[in-house]
Amino acid sequence: MTKIDFPTLQQLHDPTNQYRVLSSFPDQIHIGITAGDSADLHSIPMTDVTGVFVCGMGGSAIGG
Repeated sequence: MTKIDFPTLQQLHDPTNQYRVLSSFPDQIHIGITAGDSADLHSIPMTDVTGVFVCGMGGSAIGG
């Protein structure tokens, strides 16, 4: 059986380490929920909210 050298392949084909970014997605969700829960939004009348805008630049748009 051939042994796959994952670290070498990752270095060659994933120079920006997107594997790490994507594998840490559950942690990113937890951080986002924690940040959202700690935000004080009670002073904003919900009747004034008509939509939500999600934006990003480059790879950060993956969250949207």
